[in-house]
Amino acid sequence: MRLSKIYSDGMIIQRNAENIVEGVATPGNEVRLYFDKNIYEGICDDDGNFAIFLEPMEAGGPHVINITDNSDRYTINDVYVGDVFLLSGQSNMELPVSRTLDLYRKDLEGINYPLIRMFQMPKDFKFGEPELRTKSGEWLEANEKNVMDFSALGFYFAQMKFDKDNVPVGLVHAAVGGTHIEAFMSEDRLLRTVRNTINTEMQHVAEWTKKTDEDDIGLKEKWYDHEWSDDEKMGGVEIKVPQSWLYNVLKNRIGTVWVQRVVYVPQEFCERDVELRLGTIVDADMTYVNGVLIGQTEYFYPPRRYSLPGGILKHGKNVITVRVIINNNVGEFKEDMPYCIKADDGELPLDGIWNARVAAVEEPMGPMTFFTWHPTALYNRMIYPLRNIAFKAVLFYQGESNTRYPEDYEYLMIDMVKEWRSLFGYKVPFIFARLPYFRGESWEIPGDDWEDLRDAQQRASEKIEDCAIAELYDLGEYNEIHTQNKKEVAKRFYDEYRMLIRSIERG
Repeated sequence: MRLSKIYSDGMIIQRNAENIVEGVATPGNEVRLYFDKNIYEGICDDDGNFAIFLEPMEAGGPHVINITDNSDRYTINDVYVGDVFLLSGQSNMELPVSRTLDLYRKDLEGINYPLIRMFQMPKDFKFGEPELRTKSGEWLEANEKNVMDFSALGFYFAQMKFDKDNVPVGLVHAAVGGTHIEAFMSEDRLLRTVRNTINTEMQHVAEWTKKTDEDDIGLKEKWYDHEWSDDEKMGGVEIKVPQSWLYNVLKNRIGTVWVQRVVYVPQEFCERDVELRLGTIVDADMTYVNGVLIGQTEYFYPPRRYSLPGGILKHGKNVITVRVIINNNVGEFKEDMPYCIKADDGELPLDGIWNARVAAVEEPMGPMTFFTWHPTALYNRMIYPLRNIAFKAVLFYQGESNTRYPEDYEYLMIDMVKEWRSLFGYKVPFIFARLPYFRGESWEIPGDDWEDLRDAQQRASEKIEDCAIAELYDLGEYNEIHTQNKKEVAKRFYDEYRMLIRSIERG
């Protein structure tokens, strides 16, 4: 007997709604489902597929589900009935709780919400036929360890809701950074070249990275394991951190540039765990402290927050060395970001003058095709397998990647809602994010197109029934595409959700 992994221990199902449990067993066999003392029956078709419909239930639990077909048994333990939300969109929905610690670290200490649970859909693409059942994943409780991987927006939303009504909350997370809205929709056709380029492009990235590593003098000579001598510094330049490299001689460098800074650390910073904060670095980095690799990031969006366990820092002189990998863009340590060693009660600033040395000069990697962005790529693997799951509402935060053609977004947004509702078989409520303010460099965002997309979101929301839109404009930051104050974002989603549900219930 095979069921989608979403039917697994710890599952939360939607209260006051018809829930469907479906799977595959022996063709022609009768299937019985025992929900506590209640018995439901179904028959496998010629292909072994079965679907059993559970009557609406009030919130509560824990329950046990047993499914048998005379030759096999499938058991689901610790099942609760509550409210289930589908979280979808791109990186602002995907961004995990661990990326909000600058603001909420103390709030998360000892956090334990056993009745807030999240199921992570596989972050993968699929072309051709849609996936019938998800083959991986598990329901995780929101405790201090697990919650770090939860969608931040999703968790803070669930926390507010649970604190209000004490009803179990299930979160099904189906968001992937950088995705266009088309990736969440099915279409009748795909460019054949998409499939043909998958292996070629992956190989290209691997070859570029391999060549860059082989050409990198800094790796060969271990520039990370010592303080550079005056002679070594003479072979490089001094740069200001933070600042874009548009303003220095490194502006046209593609490849790797190593930067180093010596910092003097007092004893109290050496005896405990602290955090190294290096803002945001374009494009990628490998960061060393006193010769120890303490973290690396493969693309430029995530803020660099690297933990320094007690013992890494030494009393007195310490050497921080960063290998900056520039594959397509102009190198940069983004401004108005924190650059420091942070402890609970103090910090050591790291902004100012750093030494820089060019280690490898390469041709640009070239534009990348992200297959999870293509039409149907995520719909087939992340949305279609959820067709039989009942949801209280969909929370959708997306649009950043569609700002280069905002004129289409209104119609795409409307069509996506129609398609999902058709797939689920009911008019599931939608709450959308209206993008916050952002004004990045020209290579990131094409000027006023960002505002045009916000307008398209507003127009679409006015044409979609049982829909609300969370206005986030004032929460934006001019140089950071990821709104950091995710609790306030969640509150606005929650406020819109409550008003929408109240309106629906009143007819």
